[in-house]
Amino acid sequence: MLVSKEEAFLEGMKRAASGAGWDCATSMSARDSLRRAFLHCFGLAIVDIDPSAQRQLLADLFRILKSGSGGLVIAYDRNAEPDSELWARQNGAWLYVPGAAEWDSLSVACAEARRLQERTTNRDTLGAPV
Repeated sequence: MLVSKEEAFLEGMKRAASGAGWDCATSMSARDSLRRAFLHCFGLAIVDIDPSAQRQLLADLFRILKSGSGGLVIAYDRNAEPDSELWARQNGAWLYVPGAAEWDSLSVACAEARRLQERTTNRDTLGAPV
């Protein structure tokens, strides 16, 4: 799941995630994202945590994504706000990516999330650590 209020950022996120093999659902609303997280399991979510975002809805979204499907959450902070990393990590973000349009960094993070998910799936399927 990709969440941002700005279409250009959604497109960049989509390129980064789909390039690593993720199927992408996009949302421009924190409320819509939360509804979708209740209905579907997502292995990865990239959430734009810009200052205008509704932080309580995003915190709820992070919690639902992690608890429902064990999904990984990448908190993408294009403004690199000083308190945003702490907030993101306290709310369960797997990774915090600061900076405007660092698509290469985000692509690498999506690929690593894919490898982690595959290892976890293999371990759960086989019943033993990989």
